[in-house]
Amino acid sequence: EQVKKLVLTEQKLYKEQDLYDTQVRLYQKLSELGRSLNSNFELEDVFQKTLEFILYELNFERAIVFYETEENLLEVQWLEGYYEENIEEKVKALSINIHMSSENIPEKSEELHLCFPPHMEKIVIFPDTPDKNLSKIQQAISIDSFFIFPLRENEKERPVGLVIAGNT
Repeated sequence: EQVKKLVLTEQKLYKEQDLYDTQVRLYQKLSELGRSLNSNFELEDVFQKTLEFILYELNFERAIVFYETEENLLEVQWLEGYYEENIEEKVKALSINIHMSSENIPEKSEELHLCFPPHMEKIVIFPDTPDKNLSKIQQAISIDSFFIFPLRENEKERPVGLVIAGNT
């Protein structure tokens, strides 16, 4: 009985150690990314490195950065993980209208709309989301489950960009 407990405890310890090692490796990679981003002021390089980190270190299949244009739309500026040319071209052509309140979103619209209130830090979308606007975005970007993170100049303002990371 004591041997069984010892073996089970040892297995649990090894699992915990593996988890700890994985977290340490991730934090080391995040630290490296942070140093790299701090030494670089080119927006394109910053987002390209961020997307590569999302794909190759966090193991998401696809990542997209939408960034604000002069028309106050968020348009796709950078993307990774799209290997089918027709899908990549379709996604590159997308733009999203950002709203601070869902009351401002038109009922019937072919355009993509997203409500991102000031207090919200992220949106998590799973397959078969009941939200019509999120479902339209889901279909348009060809990703089933994903996170949306806002890029804000300050917490109270409308996002100037979005980073989306997810899997098909």
